[in-house]
Amino acid sequence: MKKQGKRGQIYLLAALILGLIIFLVVAETNLVKETVIEDDFESLAKNYEVESAKFMNKLLETGSSSIPQEFLKFTIVFSSYAKTKNPEFGTIYAFIYGPHLYIGNYLDQEVRIPSAPPQNRNLPGCYQDLNTEIVISGFRMPTPVEMNALDDCMLDLAVPGNNRLTFFIEDIEYEVDLEPSRPEIIIVSREEVANQRKVFVKGNFNKGRNV
Repeated sequence: MKKQGKRGQIYLLAALILGLIIFLVVAETNLVKETVIEDDFESLAKNYEVESAKFMNKLLETGSSSIPQEFLKFTIVFSSYAKTKNPEFGTIYAFIYGPHLYIGNYLDQEVRIPSAPPQNRNLPGCYQDLNTEIVISGFRMPTPVEMNALDDCMLDLAVPGNNRLTFFIEDIEYEVDLEPSRPEIIIVSREEVANQRKVFVKGNFNKGRNV
């Protein structure tokens, strides 16, 4: 009986140790995954800020008469790059130019724009239509995307009086202050980390608010 009792204690101890090991592995995996996502957020946002400024300056220098259209192409390419960089990311693009506010939704879900006519306009996401990549001799190359395939995911609106974009993802409201002729990229994680969607804009996480 004593041997059976000791054996039972050993099995119990082994089960506890195994459970602790599994917990630590899962916890470490989640921690590493969250760190990688946050690092990628900052890297992509910084890349967009630098490259979009360069691209805008070139358009202004050449006197382009189709700056919004050219910049849209740039943003689609960048959003495709973001998708290949981290497939858990989608993007929302907002750009004030003249009296227009241009919005593109490259998420895998709808975004509601309360200021868009008709009221509470649901803007579909075009994540699935963005570039995928192919690998040739170790080099990753984006495949082309048809611009017309993204028409349903874009809006051309009048600029709000306060230059502020308000949008909803599911039941969470987000607000972003915009500057004329300075495009913004809003990066959104497709999966939730620690039960919270990550929305990154202007170098910061935007938690949004329930409404």
